[in-house]
Amino acid sequence: MPKSTLDSSAIRNQFPSLKRKHNSHPMVFLDGPGGTQVPKSVIDAMVNYYSTSNANSHGAFVTAMETDVTIHGMREAMAAYLNAEGPECVSIGQNMTTLNFSLARAMARILQPGDEVLITKLDHEANRGPWLTLREAGIDVREVNLLPNGTLDYD
Repeated sequence: MPKSTLDSSAIRNQFPSLKRKHNSHPMVFLDGPGGTQVPKSVIDAMVNYYSTSNANSHGAFVTAMETDVTIHGMREAMAAYLNAEGPECVSIGQNMTTLNFSLARAMARILQPGDEVLITKLDHEANRGPWLTLREAGIDVREVNLLPNGTLDYD
């Protein structure tokens, strides 16, 4: 089977923020959940949408219908990318923290006192915080420690 390679320079060139420098050094962006860097094509698509449509979905006017088409197209593209059964399997939300809080609240209805949820000390607060709130319902939320080499301590 032939190996495919990715041209990391070509990929990096699509992200304007990765061209930034601080004190003559390339900048590093480590807080993904707080502000994921996006490629120029996404920036252009967002500028186009905000400039020409920017409407609520499910309306009877042109910009609302364009919004519906845009959302459906995104769901189709993500379903194909994720190999999902179809676009109806793809949801979007405000941000990861809000989505995780919603998921944790939904799981709290199913979980019972004494049930266990594992998170890691490596997780971003957007993942840790929502699950830690389950402790209030008697759920045993355990944090997996890291070994000095950065791997998970399975004990």
